[in-house]
Amino acid sequence: MLQRAIFRINVCPFAKTDNRTYLAVRMFNLKPNVMPNRSTCFLPEEEFLKLRAVYARFNEPWTRDEVEELKEMTAGDVPLNDIAAHLQRTPNSLKIKLQSLGLLEKRPSGRQWTTEEDDALVKAYNDGEPFPAIAEKLGRSERAILARLVKLRVDLFAA
Repeated sequence: MLQRAIFRINVCPFAKTDNRTYLAVRMFNLKPNVMPNRSTCFLPEEEFLKLRAVYARFNEPWTRDEVEELKEMTAGDVPLNDIAAHLQRTPNSLKIKLQSLGLLEKRPSGRQWTTEEDDALVKAYNDGEPFPAIAEKLGRSERAILARLVKLRVDLFAA
C-alpha cells in the first residue's frame, strides 16, 4: 500500500514542492518548515500550531523593521526571551538571525585545565570526595568535573 501511494505521489502533477515534501505533508500530516540556507525539515502539524500559538511570527520571513528592532534591543542588552516575546519569534530564530547579522558572539569555552588541576581532580575523585565538593574546591561546575574525568579516562565505575 505504501509503495502504491508513493508511486501515485511521484506522478502527481500538482505537487508544488518536491515529491518527498508532498509525501510527508499528505501521508504523515507534517508541516514543512523551510529555513534559509538549510534543508527542509518537518514538524508535526500540532507542534507547528503550538509554536504559532505562542510565537505568531514563527516561520515567517523577517521584515526590515523587525531586523532593526532586533538590533536595537540587542544593543540595549534586553534579554533574549523578552525580545522573542516582543517580536513573536522563537529564541532560536533570534539566535540564527543574530548569527547571520554577525551580532551574536560565540560564548567562549571555559578556562583551560592545568596539570595541577587535573592532578587535584583525580586525587579528590580517588579519595571519594563528592562531585559538589570537588567542583567547589576547583571552582568548576559539576558537569565540567564529570566531563574532565571522562576526558582523562578515569574509571568512573571502579568498585
